[in-house]
Amino acid sequence: GQIESAVVSYQDALKEHPQNIPLLYGYALFAQSLHQFNTTEQMLLRIIDIEPNHINALNALGYSYAEQGVNLIQAELLIRKALAQDPDNAAIIDSLGWVSYRLGHLRQSLILLTKAYDIMPAAEIAAHLGAVKWALGDTKGAFETWNLALSLEPDNALINQAILDAQNEFQSE
Repeated sequence: GQIESAVVSYQDALKEHPQNIPLLYGYALFAQSLHQFNTTEQMLLRIIDIEPNHINALNALGYSYAEQGVNLIQAELLIRKALAQDPDNAAIIDSLGWVSYRLGHLRQSLILLTKAYDIMPAAEIAAHLGAVKWALGDTKGAFETWNLALSLEPDNALINQAILDAQNEFQSE
């Protein structure tokens, strides 16, 4: 509940330890939770500058770009670099599937997100998978995916938002 104090603490700690990767990564994730994209990007780029093959930073930056709908080609390259190091990581496969969706490669996205969901049936992956199914016109499959996720986590905000987004899109068409 003390966001400003946390920001100051991170900034002070980084003045003392500017190369501390766990500190940089923690600040990046904290900034992301506050929707402070520029800070997230800066921290992740600093990590990659220090450690070019840092899997989590590569994936997080690529996913952040995909979420923002910016630098999508760069996002794909970053995520593929992470995936090359950990090819069965569901979170990284999900990120690649999501950037593929943002690039308009819906069939490729469906394959990737299905694989990620098979490995780890997490709500965020289900939200993405349902969105891709919806975009491909498989509304029944989208709702099946979302409803299965909701049966495990009834109050999941990501799934509820995905359903709301789909319904709003449907009503506007």
